[in-house]
Amino acid sequence: MNEVTAIELYEKARRLHERGKLSRAEQFYRKAIKTNKRFAPAHNNLGNMLVDRNRLAEATRAYQDALAHAPGDPRVLNNLGNVLHLRGKSKEAVSLLYTALETDPDYLDALNNLGNALSSLGRFNEATAVYHKAIQLAPNFAQLHLNLGRTLMDSGKLEFAIDSFTQAITLDPNYAQAYYSRGNAFQDLGQFTDASESYQQALQINPSASIVHLALSGLKKYEDTDPHIAVMQNLLGTYRQDDPNRAMLCFALAKAYDDLREFDRSFHYLSEGNRLRSKQLDYDLENDRALVSTIEGLFGLSSCNFNSASDSDLPNIPIFVVGMPRSGTSLVEQILASHGHVYGAGELDTVNRSLRSSIRQGSTKNEAKLEEDILEMSVEQLRRTYFETLSTLNVPERYVVDKMPLNLLWVGFILKALPEAKIVHMKRCPRATCWSIYKQHFSTNELGFAYRLADIAGFYNLYSSLMCFWHARYPGRIYTLEYEELTESQEHETENLLEFCGLEWDPNCLSFHNTKRPVTTASAVQVRQKMYRGSSEKWKNYEKYLDPLLNTLAN
Repeated sequence: MNEVTAIELYEKARRLHERGKLSRAEQFYRKAIKTNKRFAPAHNNLGNMLVDRNRLAEATRAYQDALAHAPGDPRVLNNLGNVLHLRGKSKEAVSLLYTALETDPDYLDALNNLGNALSSLGRFNEATAVYHKAIQLAPNFAQLHLNLGRTLMDSGKLEFAIDSFTQAITLDPNYAQAYYSRGNAFQDLGQFTDASESYQQALQINPSASIVHLALSGLKKYEDTDPHIAVMQNLLGTYRQDDPNRAMLCFALAKAYDDLREFDRSFHYLSEGNRLRSKQLDYDLENDRALVSTIEGLFGLSSCNFNSASDSDLPNIPIFVVGMPRSGTSLVEQILASHGHVYGAGELDTVNRSLRSSIRQGSTKNEAKLEEDILEMSVEQLRRTYFETLSTLNVPERYVVDKMPLNLLWVGFILKALPEAKIVHMKRCPRATCWSIYKQHFSTNELGFAYRLADIAGFYNLYSSLMCFWHARYPGRIYTLEYEELTESQEHETENLLEFCGLEWDPNCLSFHNTKRPVTTASAVQVRQKMYRGSSEKWKNYEKYLDPLLNTLAN
């Protein structure tokens, strides 16, 4: 009798779910489960409903309960894998999704989710192969072409990515996400007119897409008569005060009013956008203080004499460009990548992803410990992982630039694991750097310090102290390049940079703005322009608002 009742409750919940009545659906799914706790479909669909409501931790538990009562069910394995991927646990997700596909090799949703999880782990070749298999099964499924394009884009194959996005658009001419992604690919290639057209096509389909308005604002130089400003202001008024979409629009409007030199209005929007973004990320500077303290403590130990990693030949010599975000790291990469023997790989996450797993958090936020035996293994693992990354890139150039700025945290590890590596430290005026960070809505969630003036300055002070520590620990191994000196004496500073890296002179490095290559960072527009002076003075337009920043830097 209970089984029939549970099924009836489940069917009522499913109908409510399909009609979008999520609160009522949840009530009936839970009644069905209470009636029969072993009824796996109710647990599974409860998980689906919780995903729809963005309650991902609860959805995980629901799928785990479903799996306990239906072991090996590929649908449940797929759903659990997907929600773990959405929660940033992609390694666990990959294992579950492969298990689902062992039972049903042609399970399209599982193939799509597996491709997404592999791509997020940087396993782009595997992800590409999975998407191709899925496309063979469903060649007219536009989302598969979109996801393939995103993976190709992340792996630096932008022309192929554009082909995939265009195919998605051909299959679904109203696919706003595909237009947006194609716009991003065009922008990274420096094809700004094509990028702007793609963004505008996306907005014709979905006028409320805040992320597209933000992207388009970065390509425009606003004038008083630009109707886009009024469009964004009207859209801003439609969102709740705490809606994350407001943050993107605020950053876009701040850019517009900065162009118009209406600095008070610009800062009004910038302050609101940063407030919303800071609330969303809930950053705590003490976590980074603890991490830096741990690293300095470890590398300062007299007993810390573990050997450098084995010096088996790497496919390429890595050049790491480190420093604060917005300090000129993209400019230096563009200069180096203009050399005939250098490939610019952009911001590779290999080092951070490899070493973060070596951090073991203690019982409180302020307790982080790295054990020496784990560290030694991490150094060996980093070399193996980086060897795999370079092998996957498979580029003929002798040198590869990795310009992930916050690799500054891991300089000691890099020099232990990759003794042949070159470290270039890009340094810029603290006030200019911090202000440029505050103006930027970063696509990644990894820069939580970037949205409060005091946090930016606090992190800058941490960075400055740590770089002094690395210079003292590894004298002569790190080359510091001052941004302002580079803009004042371009040829001289470029000569010195190339000499440190072991590169002969190449005049193309002076005309870096003409180099055709993908640039995927927030500086994609700037590096297509000639070197110019004066950008480090722009913070002065907002000086009256910057006491929290300036006081923290001074201290």
